[in-house]
Amino acid sequence: DNFPFVKIAVSFESFTGQMTNLIYTERELVQSLKEYIKAEESKLETVKSWANRLDVLTHASTSDPEGFLAHPVNAYKLMKRLNTEWTELESLVLQDPSDGN
Repeated sequence: DNFPFVKIAVSFESFTGQMTNLIYTERELVQSLKEYIKAEESKLETVKSWANRLDVLTHASTSDPEGFLAHPVNAYKLMKRLNTEWTELESLVLQDPSDGN
């Protein structure tokens, strides 16, 4: 007569164990989310730094474009930025933080 009760108790323990596993799974998900946010914030800080540096450079170059380009080093650096640095910045922006890079 007690057999159905025992079966219910065992089922409840099994259910509780599974639900406990879900609690820990959710905790791992939250930790992963926090790591993702931290990686995105770090990436954003790097992008902001690039933007600030490039803002200073473009302000200087646009205030007197002819004078700026008259200096061959400035012209070279402009070409380098457009050919290399902007490509690097694009890669950084498109980078998936879950890659760990």
